Amino acid sequence: MTINIFSDGSRFVVGNKCERGAGKEIKNDLPNLFEFKNELLKRYKKAPKTGELKVGIPFVLNMYEMLPFWAKFFENLGISVVLSNR
Repeated sequence: MTINIFSDGSRFVVGNKCERGAGKEIKNDLPNLFEFKNELLKRYKKAPKTGELKVGIPFVLNMYEMLPFWAKFFENLGISVVLSNR
């Protein structure tokens, strides 16, 4: 972290990755966006009909980040998307 202090007493902080370095109060009442995103992505988990074409997408690493795109892509081709368990 680099802190530049100017002659008038003002500061410019660069490179801080957390709120503490900037002297800001840390709030713990923020929503858990990771859990929120996972709940949205779980909605794509549908059971394919018997005999229907299907493609599996693993729910790991960054594969699920593009899930909305791939789900719509395969849906338009008439192929069901099946997600693995977490």
